[in-house]
Amino acid sequence: LIIDQICHRFPAFETPMFLGLALVPFGLGSSGLVAKSISDILEGIASLLSSVTLRHWVLSAKRPLASMMEALLTYLSVNLIAQAFPASFAVVLPDQLKILDPNGDGILTGTEIEDAVADISRRILLASLATFLGLFFLNAKSPPPETKTWEPPKRSLLYRFWRGLIERKGTPVLIDLSMSAAAYVLIAL
Repeated sequence: LIIDQICHRFPAFETPMFLGLALVPFGLGSSGLVAKSISDILEGIASLLSSVTLRHWVLSAKRPLASMMEALLTYLSVNLIAQAFPASFAVVLPDQLKILDPNGDGILTGTEIEDAVADISRRILLASLATFLGLFFLNAKSPPPETKTWEPPKRSLLYRFWRGLIERKGTPVLIDLSMSAAAYVLIAL
């Protein structure tokens, strides 16, 4: 709201303001600060958990969650750059590039660029989030390192599954391969 008021009052500031704003999420995402912060927070939470399973699942989320946040920051940055084009921006496209014009009139406007970038970046963001969610699932279903020495008081189905994977027993390995294949198919869709 404040940005719109400033841009309305000082139209010459619109492009530099949006380009400057786009640098903030881009800088945060590419600096590694977000990934480090998420990693530190999840490691802190995991250290408080007594359950090996819960600790493994929390730690399995470190890289996927950091990647999701970086994807969101990139999405924000790209869309802020697209908004840097003023509404009055228009360029006549040569015949070879008219395919890039959404309405086919041969003139690419700032609004068309903004709408196209928003649509394409939204689809890329959703695909990225699905991929990182699949990565979390693949990490979480793999046995934690403690499974080799861990003897829980009650042998749960999950514990027996993880032990079967470590010992390369038939049924757990087939189930694991099936779940992995299903995850890859769902990510690809």
